[in-house]
Amino acid sequence: MTVKAAKTRVLFTRKEVEKQTASGIVFATPQNEQNPLGTVYSIGSEVKIDGLAVGDQISVNWQSVGMMMHEGEKIYIVDQANVNAIVKD
Repeated sequence: MTVKAAKTRVLFTRKEVEKQTASGIVFATPQNEQNPLGTVYSIGSEVKIDGLAVGDQISVNWQSVGMMMHEGEKIYIVDQANVNAIVKD
């Protein structure tokens, strides 16, 4: 099964930040310390953000982000109006 963004939506993933001790114990990361950027997974057909492409890093307004599970992976959904920036190296 594939997932594709609809209309003005952008789908993205986010790399979870893990804190691990030297002995291998993994601690849960508080929401405010998690990676603030996402990697674009799919772009809707009506998105009008110049230069946005699958694989780009984006900064979003996290208060307006939805989330779904797809094949064991968290996929985040945001409208193009809530994409704050494209982060390029």
